[in-house]
Amino acid sequence: MRDVSANARPIGAGGGLSLRDGGAPPRLGERVAVEEREQKRNDEEDGLVDRPRDRHQPDRGEPAQRARDAPVASEQLDRSNRSRDERAHLGQHNLRFVTKFALYGKVLAQPGQRDALVEVLLEAARMLADMPECELYIVNTVPDESDAIWVTELWTSEEAHARSLDRDDVRALIQRGRPLIADMAEQVRLAPVGGKGLQ
Repeated sequence: MRDVSANARPIGAGGGLSLRDGGAPPRLGERVAVEEREQKRNDEEDGLVDRPRDRHQPDRGEPAQRARDAPVASEQLDRSNRSRDERAHLGQHNLRFVTKFALYGKVLAQPGQRDALVEVLLEAARMLADMPECELYIVNTVPDESDAIWVTELWTSEEAHARSLDRDDVRALIQRGRPLIADMAEQVRLAPVGGKGLQ
């Protein structure tokens, strides 16, 4: 029997295996397997696919990548911890002043009675000097409104402000000032959270 291996045409990019002379051709399954192995080897050489890695050999790139990622992860954790601490500090700050109560009130005096009403309100401020719950009581005039008065009040709580209105001397002073008032034009209730002057 002649040796037919010398006459075999090698596998090409699109060709199969053929024999010039006699001899049994390879079976279809064997030929397909040979072509697939050859194509895979060509792809590996061209860099189109990764070469198989020995399962017993560790990936030397992974520890280096983890080492590079470690500072980033640490910085993210530090930032998260700082953000949490800042939120906690802000929460404590808000809780510290949550009971404060501010009241801004605009009063319109009867025509020509603004100065008389200012005196009554200043007397109220002096009267509240013995109430530590009243931390601020300022009487303001408005340059562009001849009859307008703004009163700025700061109290430790809204309940403390309500108790001040039950005092006999305050009630009597309110009765004195009532005829001088044309209108309680505006009243704004606020909850201060911080700033200069707040203890």
